[in-house]
Amino acid sequence: MKTTDPNQLMYDRIDGVLASNKRNEVFVTVLSAMIFLIGLVLIVVGLAKEQPFIYGTSLIIQGLLYWPINKILTIRKENIALAAAPALISTLPPEQAAAEMVKLLEKVNG
Repeated sequence: MKTTDPNQLMYDRIDGVLASNKRNEVFVTVLSAMIFLIGLVLIVVGLAKEQPFIYGTSLIIQGLLYWPINKILTIRKENIALAAAPALISTLPPEQAAAEMVKLLEKVNG
């Protein structure tokens, strides 16, 4: 039986977003680990073959780690904000609660 309680609907949506964010976080973590391993292999190969082009390329690949790490940090900040939202909302009057939810959604959506 489906509930029509607005609070429960909000909690369900927040739980869904947190689960989705967890999948995204795992994906980005795996992606950054792969980039790191590729860069590490290129450094070893470049040094073994004394090819500065190869290990220079690895430095560029390692520089690509900035995006995944930045994305992981963003996802974690969103998770904290979403997890704290129900506790915050429950303590506020309805008008203030609505305004805070609007602010939170604007911040999460960028």
